[in-house]
Amino acid sequence: MNVSKPLGPIIGLGEILWDRLPAGAQPGGAPFNFAIQAHQMGHPAAMLSAAGDDPSGHEILGLARDRGVDISGVSIDPLHPTGAVDVVLDTSGVAHYQFLSDVAWDYFDPTQQQIALASRARAICFGTLAQRTTISCTGIHALLAKATNALVVCDVNLRQSFYNAEVIHSSLERAQWAKLNDDEMPVCAKLLGLPAGSLEETARLLLNRYNLDLVAVTMGSTGSILITPDHCWRQSALPVTVTDTVGAGDAFTAGLIVRYLEGAGYQDMLIFASTLAGITATRRGGTPMVTRHEVEVGARYFDSK
Repeated sequence: MNVSKPLGPIIGLGEILWDRLPAGAQPGGAPFNFAIQAHQMGHPAAMLSAAGDDPSGHEILGLARDRGVDISGVSIDPLHPTGAVDVVLDTSGVAHYQFLSDVAWDYFDPTQQQIALASRARAICFGTLAQRTTISCTGIHALLAKATNALVVCDVNLRQSFYNAEVIHSSLERAQWAKLNDDEMPVCAKLLGLPAGSLEETARLLLNRYNLDLVAVTMGSTGSILITPDHCWRQSALPVTVTDTVGAGDAFTAGLIVRYLEGAGYQDMLIFASTLAGITATRRGGTPMVTRHEVEVGARYFDSK
């Protein structure tokens, strides 16, 4: 009798924190937003991180559990507080961030349980922010080395001064896909010594240098592009009224990965990801409730274009 193995989770690896927005605190952190969205789109999802042994840590883990995300890979740090970031929104709803330092995810040192979880991942998304300390950087790369069966995606999320050429370089070397936005691309290119060029040209240089399978670039209301070794796909953005942009990029990444794992083509991946990101931007915070049905209905907008 053949018994099929259960599918491994889609994993967010890195920071878990509170987004302290003008209207109140919301659970967040790019990998956490990503994991929530992957689960909302119908896939098992898990988080690998660290939270403090404090009320805010227990609350955010309770919220994650209630939203269906596996938190068995989140360690509890008795010495350092749960992460938080102060979020300021400009008149267009675009978010600007000020992160607290010396928090639990800065001391992320993987346990055997976390290593085992990483080894079962179908896909794992990590970023540069959570590598701002040597301890967490080492821990993240140790887990990536164990994710041998996973699609590994690097979200080059440049925040404040918490990045450098070495971290970006080593992260892209570990990845199969890279995701950046149009502000991050020229900064990343300069740090890596790539010649100036268009977004498409620079994305292709990144893809070739690091032997990537795909580079995704989001451009806010202008849309997005996907670069593969033999093609460039372009997609307009879903026209929406923006409440805030917190988590929209993370939703985009989750949408791409979900549809890729489901066997979709690149243009369909872009449409789904753009729709999920657009709906997320109409709601407050990085982890708003969004249903798969809403995204599938919203994606029909592009059928008429």
